[in-house]
Amino acid sequence: MTSDVTDAETIVARRARLMREEVSEIAIRLFLARGFDGVSVDDIAAAANMSQRTFFRYFATKDEIVLQYERQLRRRLHDAVRLRPADEGPVKALTNAFIETSTAPADRREKARERGRLLNDAPMLQARVRVVLAEADAELAELLTLRMTLLPRRIREDRSRVIVVALVAVAAHAWNEWVTSDSKKDPATYLERAFHVLATGWDQLDEGNSNA
Repeated sequence: MTSDVTDAETIVARRARLMREEVSEIAIRLFLARGFDGVSVDDIAAAANMSQRTFFRYFATKDEIVLQYERQLRRRLHDAVRLRPADEGPVKALTNAFIETSTAPADRREKARERGRLLNDAPMLQARVRVVLAEADAELAELLTLRMTLLPRRIREDRSRVIVVALVAVAAHAWNEWVTSDSKKDPATYLERAFHVLATGWDQLDEGNSNA
């Protein structure tokens, strides 16, 4: 009996997930064509052949469609950090996780760039994304503390927060540089280059000795 209920719940959950994905794809296409502010919930519902009431079963607001995508990206990053070799320090682990999760196959790069530009063109949405990412980055810092077991907890927490703030800022800058370009390169190469500049150290940059 329990197995039957579990299977039924799994089927229902799968249907809901597929519907959310379908509505999300439809909404993103509309956002790209008209701009985020130029698309209403009614527009999305009509394009998806559903009522506004049905739309709200899957998303509380149209903002949630984009926020869901950003949350998924951060979850991928968290998972990548967890899977990095245990002997990697926090900086190396997060750097490699960023590069790994920013890699985009050639046939998906333009779609990734379009999503990035969509966010750039919606300042109010950017503010909500920052809140979502701040919460996710607090969890990310906690993951990094687990890689510094020999240090007191307070020091680990402080260092982890600094590492996350620094690397997230560098990654965001590099990603946006790629989004606003017409480059055919993998976005991961932009992050690799930016992380290399950071890794050279401030003193070397001041001396003008960096070739990055």
